[in-house]
Amino acid sequence: MQLNATALAAYGKIIEASNLGINVKPYVEAFNNALNYSMSGNDDKAIALLTGINVNLSRLISAKLYTMAITAALIAASLITVLALVILFRGRLRDALINLITNVWLRLRGEDYVYLSNTPSEEVEYLIGIVLGIVLILAVFAYLSYEIPLWYQFEGVGILTSSGFANYPSNVPVGSNVTLIGLVYSHRSEPSWYVVYVELNGTVIKAYSRLMTFNQTWLFPVTLSLSKPGRYNLTLALYIIEPEGNLKYTGVYARLLMQSEH
Repeated sequence: MQLNATALAAYGKIIEASNLGINVKPYVEAFNNALNYSMSGNDDKAIALLTGINVNLSRLISAKLYTMAITAALIAASLITVLALVILFRGRLRDALINLITNVWLRLRGEDYVYLSNTPSEEVEYLIGIVLGIVLILAVFAYLSYEIPLWYQFEGVGILTSSGFANYPSNVPVGSNVTLIGLVYSHRSEPSWYVVYVELNGTVIKAYSRLMTFNQTWLFPVTLSLSKPGRYNLTLALYIIEPEGNLKYTGVYARLLMQSEH
């Protein structure tokens, strides 16, 4: 019970730190080492590792939040200062912007004539609006080009052989061992804790667990012993552990059919 609570706390800290932009790869590796210790029955070492993750990431998260608060305050102060200057010198700024746009226009269209008056013409104001609109569109496009790939969240699971996606065993002699490779791919923007259940004819014979980061691939061995003749259905079912501790089926699985004969 203590191990589960400590693991969930460390899992939550890793997710929180990752969302703040902290490099969590060393802590993800430590988390997976703790899982390995737990699977081998060494819960004390697992809890020690997980507790260290909680302590270290709590300190880093506090420091990051403090830095972000200071940065936000400085940005706010800068914006207020700029806004005050714009209000105080709006006439000069307007004239400077008009002169800048006019000079650019003259360089591009030197054969044309531009007439300036004491007040900005509707054409110049219209041109200023176009320039500001283009800047806004480019800013939105730059933001979306970065964020959209992270919005598309998915994971995948597969079964490989030593030759990759080829030479799958179909007819296996009774009593033979079959060695395959399980594959999991994560395209989730935040660290995700996966569990793979290895099922043979609907019965779970093995479970694997690992915390994965964005765009990471995980390979693990799958060894089967087919002791009786008949048809075998191997399934790798992929689950994810939510930060609240719920085990959720992703709906993703891989399946391989084999026949064992004398």
